[in-house]
Amino acid sequence: MHVQVREGLTSGVHEDVRSGIADFGIGNAIDLAEGVVAESIVHEACYVVMPKRHRLGALSFVSFKDIGDEPMTSMPSDSGLRRTLDVAASDRGIVFNHSIIINQFSSLFDFVSRGLGIAIVPASAIPPSNESSITVKPLRPAMTRRIGILRLAERSLMPASQAFLEIFQPKFLTATSQRAGRR
Repeated sequence: MHVQVREGLTSGVHEDVRSGIADFGIGNAIDLAEGVVAESIVHEACYVVMPKRHRLGALSFVSFKDIGDEPMTSMPSDSGLRRTLDVAASDRGIVFNHSIIINQFSSLFDFVSRGLGIAIVPASAIPPSNESSITVKPLRPAMTRRIGILRLAERSLMPASQAFLEIFQPKFLTATSQRAGRR
């Protein structure tokens, strides 16, 4: 058996599953290609991450309006989370200032901790609470993303993939529910 873990943005994960490169994927459970289904869907809250001494850090929560013209460190436009947030901001008459575009959350947090912008991230991406250079605040109104285990509807998994998924699926659900309740 060969297990390969591929990391990517929503568009890449969806394409890997749709094309059969991946037996299944974990990703945004919206706007799925024909024939792709999402299982074990969870709704994950988003949070605003900023440098420890940022002016918005004194607030108990941060709104889209508060973010306004703040420079943001963001995921690329083909990220499902980015699209969801941009639409929600636009619905409120706000256009985010995506000044730094990053493909990985770890790099995103490096830029935020150096004061180069704030970010909106899902609960599962929030770094450990012992990270002293950043602070995390709830986003209001609350925004969630729908993520799940993606696979082809008409394709049965190979026995090894099915066995792996049976082990992985409850761990995925436990991990996402624990992270969501952490803040």
